[in-house]
Amino acid sequence: MYGLRILNHHFSQRFAGALVQHDLTLPQMGIMFDVARIPGVSSAGLARVRRMTPQTMSEIITGLERDGLLERRPRHGRTLGLYLTPAGTARLAKAGSAAAGIEREMLAGLSPKDQERFRELIFRCVTHLSAGKEERAS
Repeated sequence: MYGLRILNHHFSQRFAGALVQHDLTLPQMGIMFDVARIPGVSSAGLARVRRMTPQTMSEIITGLERDGLLERRPRHGRTLGLYLTPAGTARLAKAGSAAAGIEREMLAGLSPKDQERFRELIFRCVTHLSAGKEERAS
């Protein structure tokens, strides 16, 4: 467990440093990633899934809107959904490339077979820990 915590710490530090070049923070990147994955998601749904207060989520989303990276559009009824703008999509792609570079560096000491096995094991652990705890971000 301690090894995973250390790995997460180092990766997060490196990733946060790389995101500075793209004028993003880790929470902003996570929200943009979720909005790309679930276009039209509500801010309340994202707050629940990300375990953030609605106020914190609102502050981050407002900043992303102000920067032209996210927009709110009517979804159904009075509910507004979140969508990436073209600028948001481009920024997310660049930031994602930075993350991929850090991942490549992290895994460079492993053989291609071990890299694949490592990814498989991580996702298997995630599946077991999240079984029956699926949360909806609608």
